[in-house]
Amino acid sequence: MALPANSLVEFGRYIKATRSGPTARRYVISVRMFLRWYSGFNKPLESASRDTLSRYAMGLLEADYRSTTIRAHLAGIAKFLRWLKEKHKLTLPEFHDPELPSTKREVKDTLPQDALAEYFTAAGLLDEPTRTAALLLPCSGLRCGEMVALPLACLKRQRLTLDGKPKDVLMLRVTGKGGHERAVPLLDEGATLLVQYLKGWRRVHRDTKWLFPGRAGHMATRTLRKAVQQIRQPSGLSYTPHSMRRTYLTTLYRQGVEPTVLAKIAGHGNVQVLVDHYLGLDSQDIANAVHAKGGRLMKKGNAA
Repeated sequence: MALPANSLVEFGRYIKATRSGPTARRYVISVRMFLRWYSGFNKPLESASRDTLSRYAMGLLEADYRSTTIRAHLAGIAKFLRWLKEKHKLTLPEFHDPELPSTKREVKDTLPQDALAEYFTAAGLLDEPTRTAALLLPCSGLRCGEMVALPLACLKRQRLTLDGKPKDVLMLRVTGKGGHERAVPLLDEGATLLVQYLKGWRRVHRDTKWLFPGRAGHMATRTLRKAVQQIRQPSGLSYTPHSMRRTYLTTLYRQGVEPTVLAKIAGHGNVQVLVDHYLGLDSQDIANAVHAKGGRLMKKGNAA
């Protein structure tokens, strides 16, 4: 039995309704590539051998695709196969899971103080609301998609007592991946910027739902990404919005915030993900972490 007519088009509509725009497009591209490759076998998917996905993955590996990219392609293909079973009642084989070499993603550099200063200067020249959204990236550690989709009602004021003195801090209620909500503290610079924005441009804008309104609904993710690209061009640096996320988390770690707390702020279920991919620690950070706790093997007076 051949695939149902227009199955890829149908799947595209389905996945766009259940996933974010970039993910949906990526899944459709992955499935199109797989179907084009599989068409060379001239037999229906129901008759495919159980090692089909493994063979496809090895072909991508031999074509110099990275393991992480191949896994992303396989995720889209797996979603398509499940959809075929549920939507069109196709009886498909239980394909073997491909075995791919493990790859460890290198942590990209966080922005040093001088580059951050340049970033704030350049971002400050943008038009609102993109200006404030871009300025808040390194002050909040939010993903681009999270930042643009903040509702106007996301703000929460928290009263703290620090060194015996009261201090009001701003928190953001953020809905991240999987629909999980978390509280994210704004750094002091971000709180000041946000208050100015709310009392200025945002106060007179007619939209009552979104913190950063766009033409139809909230600001588009691509608008914020393009703004960061525009900011970085004069500096010659190659940072991305995700570099701001790493900068925020690394800064807090250096100030003594525990990794378990940082993982909760970032929306990571696994602390190891934070350590492996987000904390841009250098040799000085490592040395400080050891010697701030003593840096000795023996207690004083017992050493030889």
